Amino acid sequence: MRIIVLRLKSKPKCSGVLASIISSSLLVSHGIRRNVKLYVLFSKGYLYIDGRSVRNLRPDYESMCGLVRAALSGKTRYGIVYGQGEPDIAIDELFVLSNKGLHLVDALLKYVSRNSEVIGLTTLDVVDKINTNKIYYVYFDHGYKVSHAITVFNYVLDLLGYET
Repeated sequence: MRIIVLRLKSKPKCSGVLASIISSSLLVSHGIRRNVKLYVLFSKGYLYIDGRSVRNLRPDYESMCGLVRAALSGKTRYGIVYGQGEPDIAIDELFVLSNKGLHLVDALLKYVSRNSEVIGLTTLDVVDKINTNKIYYVYFDHGYKVSHAITVFNYVLDLLGYET
C-alpha cells in the first residue's frame, strides 16, 4: 500500500491544486491506482480517498470536484470521505519531501524494502502527524510542484514492482 499525506492551507474546497494532487496520486492512463490512499489535511478536517474503493474518479476537473464537493458536504461517496479531527496514519517507510537528503528517485531506489507493507510520501509540515518506523528525508527538483513529486514517487515504485 502507498499512502500520500499532504496539507493544504486553504479551506476545504475543490481547487486546481487539490485536483492535481488527486489526479497524480490515484489516476493512471487506464484507471485508478487501487494500491494508494490519499490524505489531504486542512486546517479543520481532512479528505481521505481510498484507491481500493473509490469509484467514478475521472481526470476532468468537473467530475472530480463533484465527488470532492459531495464528500465535503458530508456525503460519503465511492471511497471519498471528509473527516473531522486528525486521521490516524501508520506507515512503515516514510519519504519526507524536504531540502536535504538524497534525491527522491535515488532514495526510493536505495531504501524501499520489499518487506514493507506501507510506503508513504509526505511533506515536512505533516511528518509529526504520522506514526512510522523509518523516515527518509529527500529532496525533489526545485521549481516543480508536489504533484510532480507524487507522479515520480508512483512511477519509481511501479518500476520497482512494488504492488502492495
